[in-house]
Amino acid sequence: WIMRRMPGYFHNFHCTGTDCRDNCCCVGWEIELDPATAEKYRRMEGELGERLRAAMYEEDGCICMGQTDGRCPFLDARNLCSIQQSLGADMLGEICREHPRYYAWFDGITEAGVGMCCEEAARLILSDPALDTFVTEDSREDNDCDYDPAVFDALFAARQTAFRLLQNRELPLGERLTLFLVFADGLQEYLDLDEPERMQQDIRQFSNEAYCRSMLDTLHARSRGDKNRTAHWRALLELVAGLDILDAAWKNRLEALSRDPDRLLCRCDAFAADAAPLAYAFEHGAVYYTYRYFLRAVFDGDLLAKAQLTVIAALILGICCMAEWEKTGTLTLEQIIAQAKTFSQEVEYSIENMDALAEASYQTAVFHTEGFVSMLLG
Repeated sequence: WIMRRMPGYFHNFHCTGTDCRDNCCCVGWEIELDPATAEKYRRMEGELGERLRAAMYEEDGCICMGQTDGRCPFLDARNLCSIQQSLGADMLGEICREHPRYYAWFDGITEAGVGMCCEEAARLILSDPALDTFVTEDSREDNDCDYDPAVFDALFAARQTAFRLLQNRELPLGERLTLFLVFADGLQEYLDLDEPERMQQDIRQFSNEAYCRSMLDTLHARSRGDKNRTAHWRALLELVAGLDILDAAWKNRLEALSRDPDRLLCRCDAFAADAAPLAYAFEHGAVYYTYRYFLRAVFDGDLLAKAQLTVIAALILGICCMAEWEKTGTLTLEQIIAQAKTFSQEVEYSIENMDALAEASYQTAVFHTEGFVSMLLG
């Protein structure tokens, strides 16, 4: 027996079926079939079996389900899966059966969650004003992972500190994200030196309120003198807009924002005041990305890129919500959910785009802690 950890809302997720306005699980994605399901479909008799085999194709060693006009051919007129209706959920492929749930496997524990690419999952993640909590339960999974347990233990302790930083509602979210990123930047040095035991000193420091306040005072002073803040924003927006974006309207918005970010950013104070009652939603988004990716640095040693993803998601969500606020004159939870879902779909759920961001984390002209801090504190 091992343990499974998950956010407190995990078991509350239920597919909304015909009420879903997006159908992100069946539309616009390449649907890969696991080998066991593909074999079941190959052996199936009757008309449905023939349709299944006709829709299957192989690409790069993977078996996929072909789409018709960007939609799974087994969606009926009500956007329900005809495979599930005819054969039951057990006959769905693993991806279709589990989506939007995700899992990460470590020695002795599996971590589970629901992905923000799904509109109902995003609503579940972002809507509760209470702090995020995590629960554990017994699991029968048998994980066999290859990593240094000392690194895992250090990262796990560091992530607990990261959660405390991000959920400290005594501070504005920009300051919380700043401390989080500076914290991760220091931890990365210890990973590079293969000295995970030294992480404990940073954990102690960033758990000290006076230390964090002094750090913020110093960073605010530096940020005020940064004449390149607009250039940092433009570089980030151009980078994200230049990814493989499927939603043309979202891409156009990012491109428009990148041309003159100051036009919108000069209204930050007014936006922050209107957004304050919904600040918890932005916080939940940051905790989501930290929970999902932070510990995965145990496999590749690249913690800073994962922390940067949390910050990028928050910055892009913030400026896109500002654009919505400017257009409509108000900010609603539904607007935040829609923008968070779009970022997740377009960036987080594209291997190519995630790889592009990870690679860009080594390009100091765009991705560096000082630039992010300037954007967060500006």
